[in-house]
Parts: sequence; structure tokens; C-alpha cells
Amino acid sequence: MHPIMLKKLESDLKKSGWELIEITDLSSHFLLWYQELLQRLEEESPALSLRFSNSDIMKVKTTFCTIEEWLSSSLLGGVVIFAKRSCS
Repeated sequence: MHPIMLKKLESDLKKSGWELIEITDLSSHFLLWYQELLQRLEEESPALSLRFSNSDIMKVKTTFCTIEEWLSSSLLGGVVIFAKRSCS
């Protein structure tokens, strides 16, 4: 994963020949999606344990819990970036 620094995004895009049109923040949606995913993982835990090791299940849960925590604390977010190739 290579996070984008929004403060630098416009200048980074310009350097690579792109023009920023709009940024739409989807962070609150990502947070809900991860919360729903974690809930579903918990509900499906018995079925998952029939196919996967407890160690693997915990790795996945830990990873998604960390992402959910980062989203909750605004250390991580999610955006849609609209940009077009600059005419040079």
C-alpha cells in the first residue's frame, strides 16, 4: 500500500502531466465498510475456521482492525481522484 499525501497531490499530479479536477472524500464510507467487514468476519468465524487456520484468520482480522482504527482516527482515508491529462 502506498498512501497518497493529499497536501502534495496536486503538485505531484502536475509534475507527471495531470490536472487535478476534483477530490471526493469517501473516508466515512470506507470506515463503515471496514466495520461491516469486521462484523461479518466475526459472524462467519466458525465457518472460516473450517477452511483456514486460526493464525491466518487472526492475521486478517488484525490487519482489518488496524485499518479500521486508522480510518477512525483519520490517520488513513479514502478518496476518489478525478484528474485529466494536461494538454502540453
